[in-house]
Amino acid sequence: MLEGLPERVNALKPDLLVFTGDTLNSAEGLPVVKDLLARIEAPLGRFAAQGNQDVAYRAETDLFGGVAVELTGEPQAVGDGRAVLCGAPYPNGGVLERCLRASEGRLRIVAYHTPDLVEDLAPLGPDLYLAGHTHGGQVRVPLYGAVVTMSELGKRYEMGRYTVGSTALYVNRGVGMEGGLAPRVRFLCRPEIAVIDLVGSKPAP
Repeated sequence: MLEGLPERVNALKPDLLVFTGDTLNSAEGLPVVKDLLARIEAPLGRFAAQGNQDVAYRAETDLFGGVAVELTGEPQAVGDGRAVLCGAPYPNGGVLERCLRASEGRLRIVAYHTPDLVEDLAPLGPDLYLAGHTHGGQVRVPLYGAVVTMSELGKRYEMGRYTVGSTALYVNRGVGMEGGLAPRVRFLCRPEIAVIDLVGSKPAP
């Protein structure tokens, strides 16, 4: 899936790229990741939040320097500023509440590695919450779904779109696989590039 990934994404003509983490299984993979990200065209920017797998390499590598804006908890204006990204590296999700409160009145998008905070943040009314981490289970069983999600919320938000309060949550299956001792296999769980269209509502007459 990684081979030809930039070309696949560019063919979709995205305005904005949001990457929700787990970039690396080893530090040796960093040049490959940076090359892939650098080749993706997104006029409104490339943004990234670190995942739990990235944390191990945080001190020794510059994960996104030069190829994406790393989300660290501060509001990041998108385009003309009517939309704002609130993202944070795992496990520092506590800063997201402050970011959302500072961005009231604008379209607010949360980018965080796991879906685990969606129920805590939903009362603040973010419009969209983007997450990954679960890989959709990576191995899925008919009539049951994900065998393992590695989420604190279990199978509640294993993949795809959900509505939590007024917040739309999207949990992406991702394009890679777990590293370490985990099996390098997907079963009934295809890799995914998600395209989300943000469409404004018409103003009241």
